[in-house]
Amino acid sequence: MKKSAFTLIELLVVISIIAILASIAVPVFGKALEKGKATSCKANLRQLGIGVQAYLNDNEDQMFPKTGSGGTGGAWPVTLHDKYVANWKVFRSPFDPRPDRDKPPDVPVSYGLNENLFITANFNGNASRYAFPSQLILMAPLMAHEKVLKFAGTSDQSVELPMASGAGKFGTHAGRTLINVLYADTHVDTAKYAEFADSSGEEGQRRWMPEGSTATAPPP
Repeated sequence: MKKSAFTLIELLVVISIIAILASIAVPVFGKALEKGKATSCKANLRQLGIGVQAYLNDNEDQMFPKTGSGGTGGAWPVTLHDKYVANWKVFRSPFDPRPDRDKPPDVPVSYGLNENLFITANFNGNASRYAFPSQLILMAPLMAHEKVLKFAGTSDQSVELPMASGAGKFGTHAGRTLINVLYADTHVDTAKYAEFADSSGEEGQRRWMPEGSTATAPPP
């Protein structure tokens, strides 16, 4: 009895079909995976926002000091974790490739707190003075300005989110063009990185400065 077998041409056709299907499936899978990470990142920011609001409620609307936290000597991630956000995994973005750790001092912290909101010599850190809380950036992922996503914040640091530069694409997803943002009224949204990084003009000042622009700042 003669055995049937694939000819070389048939094998090449099958391999070609598999390659075509793979070329279609891989990008789709990648986009789905990225979307899942973006959703998890927003959930982390929501939990951190709830924690920060609880901290403010307990401290007469006073934000964390620039260094240390409430006299305990720890950085803001430790203060937030000890009483308000118990799971250290919430502090690490799903876009952060570093492994999870659950004990300080080097627990990964992927999110930075807007540097302008701390209690400093120039601002008393009181959240009641926020002029535009729905537009004011409270927290966002803090990455190095490099082509590859790289995070460096840890639990022993009061991780500060500096006013970003509008040059380049340094978001977390969609080709580094988008970034998730926690605003001072505790809502979370996805912003275009170019807009997120723009601190110029009145609208940019509302994003980054607690009292808005000098034209809209409330009286002392």
